Amino acid sequence: MLESINRAQAIYGIERISLAPSLDAVTVEFDASRLRVADIEATLRRCGLPVAQPAPPESVATVTPEPAPPAAPTRP
Repeated sequence: MLESINRAQAIYGIERISLAPSLDAVTVEFDASRLRVADIEATLRRCGLPVAQPAPPESVATVTPEPAPPAAPTRP
């Protein structure tokens, strides 16, 4: 299972995959500007991790991109 998690974690846009202590679930943190929940589910299946019951969208953790640095002040 860990090898499958490592393969999935290598996908661009997936930030972190955490395995539950019970070893029966994973939590995936991802960049929602790059991937959708359906993409994550397909990636997990492709990597050999069964997706028996997808989490509802409101319970999926997302990682948002860092805000851009403030613009330099302009002279009046």
